[in-house]
Amino acid sequence: MKKIVLVGNGPSLNSMDLDLLSNVDTISMNKISILFDKTRWRPKYFLCTTLNISKPDWRAEILKGIECSEKSFIWDELKSYIPENYHWKVEWLNATHGDQITNHPEDEWWSNNYKDRVCKFGTSMLPAYQIAASLGYSTIGLVGCDLNFRPPSGSGLDNNHFCGSYGTPGFEGCYDVLNNNMLAAHRLAFRNTKLLNIQIYNCTVGGSLDYFPRLPLDEYLNLKPYSLQQKQIEEKSKYLEILDAKSLGQIITDFKIIDEIREFSLLENQRIGWNYYFDYT
Repeated sequence: MKKIVLVGNGPSLNSMDLDLLSNVDTISMNKISILFDKTRWRPKYFLCTTLNISKPDWRAEILKGIECSEKSFIWDELKSYIPENYHWKVEWLNATHGDQITNHPEDEWWSNNYKDRVCKFGTSMLPAYQIAASLGYSTIGLVGCDLNFRPPSGSGLDNNHFCGSYGTPGFEGCYDVLNNNMLAAHRLAFRNTKLLNIQIYNCTVGGSLDYFPRLPLDEYLNLKPYSLQQKQIEEKSKYLEILDAKSLGQIITDFKIIDEIREFSLLENQRIGWNYYFDYT
């Protein structure tokens, strides 16, 4: 089992012991270096595909991220912002679809080979998923993926990242757009990693990303291949995949799957309205 952790920049990072990641393969991004004075952990891989690099404070933190990682993946459109003495650590990305606004991104946007291109729709986590998959990781853990972006507090501080001065990029004031795009990007990753037999676990403390099975970080890091625990979590993932299907009618005709959905729903103590599903049969 080849594991990696993708490190988002949500406020939940302040509730985590990032030192647990010190000997773990990780991908982090953007202004993660603000946290470096609070932890021994440093990312193996660093990622940046944001035009916010044009801002001096962003550029300074992004350069620190490159310095402290073993290898960096940077959108080739940002090359002019990266001093030449950093280029030896950088692999340049052809990144696409960053300007799209939709709840239904096309599966064709996904790339199984980051050397050809990556899709940067919705969130920096999406290129991270594609890079991890391209590098051959079969198991992906998520931390700092809180989602549910909201406006600044009365003091003007950023509520959406681990640091109040971080600054929320994207569509200024259009938080519904940001949230919808981010969730759609995670759904795109969910669908395409399943095709590659890659299992994703959400190890974020709290947050609203409930699309992947939840697992505390320490348990994720101690997962063994084909463990009973992993089998149970994969079964839950199967349940989530069923609910994500485009045509409920096709699924509901299979009463065995109905029973599986019912069983997992009861285990999760979720009430999802069985009468609604049976109306499709």
